[in-house]
Amino acid sequence: MDQPGREPAAHRLVERRVARPGWNSHACHRLGIDITARRLAETQLSEARERFQQAFDNATIGMCLTGVDKRFMQVNPALCKMLGYTESELLGMSAVEVTHPDDRAETLGAFRSMLAGEISIFHGEKRYLRANGQAVRVLVSSSAVRGRDGAPLYFVTQIEDVTARRAAEEKLVHQALHDSLTALPNRVLLMQQLREALTVDHQTAGRSALLFVDLDGFKLINDSLGHDVGDQVLRVTGRRLERGVHPDDTVARVGGDEFVILCRNLPSAQHAVDIAERLLPILGAPVEVAGAEAVVTASVGIAIAAGSPTDPEELIRDADAAMYYAKSRGRTATRSSTTRCELGRSNGSPSRRGYVAPYAKADSDWTTSPSSIWAPVAWSVWNRCCAWRIRIAVCFHQRCSWRWRRRPV
Repeated sequence: MDQPGREPAAHRLVERRVARPGWNSHACHRLGIDITARRLAETQLSEARERFQQAFDNATIGMCLTGVDKRFMQVNPALCKMLGYTESELLGMSAVEVTHPDDRAETLGAFRSMLAGEISIFHGEKRYLRANGQAVRVLVSSSAVRGRDGAPLYFVTQIEDVTARRAAEEKLVHQALHDSLTALPNRVLLMQQLREALTVDHQTAGRSALLFVDLDGFKLINDSLGHDVGDQVLRVTGRRLERGVHPDDTVARVGGDEFVILCRNLPSAQHAVDIAERLLPILGAPVEVAGAEAVVTASVGIAIAAGSPTDPEELIRDADAAMYYAKSRGRTATRSSTTRCELGRSNGSPSRRGYVAPYAKADSDWTTSPSSIWAPVAWSVWNRCCAWRIRIAVCFHQRCSWRWRRRPV
């Protein structure tokens, strides 16, 4: 009969044991031990293991258990599919073997840190190698499972394939920093690289140059042959410019038919002029597009930055101004702008309308003393804080003999 306050006998498990007092004794005692709680715990543990196994096997991301020797103890189908190996193949390998060679040092460092207890969880991005040798970008989260004594028993790792996501992100970044027509860097990327180059020049007393290239008569090509032909001419021009400069230099498209070349680590200013003169005949070669032949020429303006702190925008404006001066003096020409200065307002200041200052005769090579050559001075004036500020761009041409003259603007 069931006792009050206790479970019905039908719902309780009892383990019966027989105890004999002596070997030859016929007497025995039957003992009943309640094992309901133990069987319930075993059932719950079995169900938990089954749930974990189902989640492990059906997970949409890769999962694995890795021993302290870095070898795979258990892998799920998603990881096998991701890496292109069978389960038996992966169980015979280690996590280091499937890691990209360039990322193995980081993987070994993470294992050592978790073994030593320095970190409890490793979370980072790395590359795995598929069975066919193709690299796959993965996001890895790994943690150590420890025993009661605190020693690590194995590692539980989740592995998510982020290859497509990273490719999409890189594509968006590329589109934001490159011209869609020519795939050349755009103005944003050019400014980033120009700032970096000027910083390096200031620290190392180096020399960089900007070549501002503008195609002559490009509008005529668009109007006569069509915009499709014009687009192809721009693509060909971009490729020609890239082939004509050093691999470390940057060729960017900043406008419709305007390109800018950033030349780094120049031995002298003359090298910038040599580069520009080498590019002009390359650009002047005919371009055959859809049965038509287009011939373009270009004008080039050069701005030199030689060690002193220089504003990138100012440098681009100077190269632009030198290019327009070259175009005004005759197309297929090169001019350079190397100095700027500021003048305070005085009675002798030029009028708001302005003029071009007289040329100064050179007594030495302009590559070593750029301010002392025969040079036309182009300038612009604007008002800031009640003071006249004059920007002077000194333009040079290598094979030009200039004369003394004064000309109103």
